[in-house]
Amino acid sequence: MNTRLLEPTLAEKTDLTLENVLLQFNRRLLTLLFDIEPTKIHKQIPHLPASLNNGQEALDFGLTGEIDDSVLHLVCLPGNDPHIAERMLLHNGLLRWKYQKSVLGVVAYMGQENTPIKKQIKDNGINYKFMVLDARDMSPDLFLSSGVPGDWSFAILTGREKDKSVLISEILHTMQGALTNDPVTLKECLHQLAVLASFRGDKIKLQLQKQVAFVFNNIKIDIAAYGVLPDG
Repeated sequence: MNTRLLEPTLAEKTDLTLENVLLQFNRRLLTLLFDIEPTKIHKQIPHLPASLNNGQEALDFGLTGEIDDSVLHLVCLPGNDPHIAERMLLHNGLLRWKYQKSVLGVVAYMGQENTPIKKQIKDNGINYKFMVLDARDMSPDLFLSSGVPGDWSFAILTGREKDKSVLISEILHTMQGALTNDPVTLKECLHQLAVLASFRGDKIKLQLQKQVAFVFNNIKIDIAAYGVLPDG
């Protein structure tokens, strides 16, 4: 089997691919952490207009999950956003109006900054607060123990104190053991892993590149372009 490097398509160079990965992360958190059935998970209302976000479209990677008489609104936050509390409050009101139910807001933070996220607005009779989950504080086993191949790559975001070379090895060997005879799914999982590694800095990206080459000697991975492909 020859080895070649996949050139990313135009779609893969845009936020569309990133958005799909982040929405899938949200979807799996709703199921794995909050035990919400996939049939009760919905894409949230449309993104807030640019006029409400300093002229820029707000990329809210959010989903809603129905829980009995309430709605859980989970937003995946790739990096710190000084306006996240205001946007969560806006969504809370719109979702409450849409579903006619109480809304619990949750932000899943995927970035590396240690700046505290403003998670409450208390002003002129308003007292709104949402929950913040830091992916770094989650256990890698939450995803590695899943029977869904697409979940394993999410473990790269977790385990704040865990040695990242050990974590990458666990992820790659989990994929290797389950997907040796399924190169298409393996390629998709590694592609997703490359996208997610970008949230953990250049050192982790280079470490991933080296370990992929060691575990899968028939695959090269272009971290910068988020592309991986076994040729055959």
